[in-house]
Amino acid sequence: MGNSRIICSFFSSLFARRRADVGHGTWVAQLTRAAQGQNAKEVPELPKPEMHIVDMSKAEVDFAIEVAKKGIISLFKNERRSFCEVAQFIKKEFDKTFSGAWHVFVGKHFGAWVTYEAHKLVYFHIGQ
Repeated sequence: MGNSRIICSFFSSLFARRRADVGHGTWVAQLTRAAQGQNAKEVPELPKPEMHIVDMSKAEVDFAIEVAKKGIISLFKNERRSFCEVAQFIKKEFDKTFSGAWHVFVGKHFGAWVTYEAHKLVYFHIGQ
């Protein structure tokens, strides 16, 4: 049986109330404008990811965060319609870039208890 590699990405509702220090109103407005095609040259700035478990190389973590951000932005641009489609996007990007089998969880509410290959797990969330 092959080894499992896990990317657990927790994306809370981007419209949920945020702490004042994150600047929620600003990035929600930017994402909304981007989704509507306004200011298309501006890349919306998402809140800094909050890392919970990091057992992965820095290159893989950085890649996971960038791909996750692209997935969130694509959701707001209506390029993807669900968290499931974002998870599929992240998995495909990891499959193209890194070897092994990858499992991706994306959503507002989920539970998971996983066994994974050593040094191949990251769990974080973007937003609250």
